[in-house]
Amino acid sequence: MERRVIVEVTGYCPYVDDNHSISVTCVETFFSRRPSPVRLPTNFKCKYGLECGRSKECPLFKEIEVNPYLLI
Repeated sequence: MERRVIVEVTGYCPYVDDNHSISVTCVETFFSRRPSPVRLPTNFKCKYGLECGRSKECPLFKEIEVNPYLLI
């Protein structure tokens, strides 16, 4: 069984040169032998997404790949 959840992730954004939050859509799914679900990020929304020009290479979204605990 899986479901979609939206998680707010905050971290440093070079475009605004400060901490900023994005809304990350995740698929939450269960794997056998794991008591808790795993959240797999699928996409995100950012208020500066169009003007910063890095929507496909967003540093905050990429940080999730390195630190998946941000999705908790």
